Amino acid sequence: MNVLAIGAHPDDLEICCGGALLKHRATGDRVLGLVLTGGGRGGEDITSDLSEVRCKEAEDAAKVMDIELMCWGYQDTEIPEGFELIQKIEEVVKEFKPDRVYLPYNMDTHQDHRITSNAGKSACRKVKQILEYEEPSSYNSFNATYWIDISNHIEKKKEAIAVHASQGQKEILKIKSIEGLNLYRGYQSGVEYAEGYVTFKFLGS
Repeated sequence: MNVLAIGAHPDDLEICCGGALLKHRATGDRVLGLVLTGGGRGGEDITSDLSEVRCKEAEDAAKVMDIELMCWGYQDTEIPEGFELIQKIEEVVKEFKPDRVYLPYNMDTHQDHRITSNAGKSACRKVKQILEYEEPSSYNSFNATYWIDISNHIEKKKEAIAVHASQGQKEILKIKSIEGLNLYRGYQSGVEYAEGYVTFKFLGS
C-alpha cells in the first residue's frame, strides 16, 4: 500500500497521525509525508523566520518514523486557495499513486488546516481511501468514525514529536496531552492507544 499524509505545518503529521504512519511502515507500506508550509511563523518571536529550522526538524522526525518527506515551504497563514495548490498536490498524487490519504479535518480554527484539507480532497478525489485526522485546533464537531490501534507505536510517536524542539513550549506540543488523547481514543475503541479519524471516503478491497 502507498500512503500519503498531508499536513499544513512541520509537526502536524507527527502529532495527528504519526502512530498510523508508523504502523503502516511496520507492515511494509510505503509512506510519503507532504508538509505544505515551512512553519516559519511558529516561534515566540513572529518577526523571525524559523522555516529552515522547522523543516530540518521535520526531516529528522521523518527519519525517526522511517518515512519519505516533502516540505514545500509556503508561508504560515498564507497557503494559497484554489487551482494552483490543487494542481500541485495532484502532481504528487499522479506520481506517488496513493491507496490511502490522511488529511486534516476541515472544520478547524486554523485557516491553513482548512485550506490543506479542502485542497487535498480535491486533488485526491480519485484515491479510494481518505481519512481526516484531528488537530488540537479541530472543532468539537470532530466525531471519530475510524480508529487505528497504535499501542505498539506510541513510544516512537512521542520520540518523533519530541524532535520538534523549537516548538517545545507550545500547548499543542505537550506530549502528555497528545498521549492522553490517544489513550482516550484507545479507550473508545477497546485498545490501549489509538488515533481517531473521520472517514471522508473509504472503499475497501
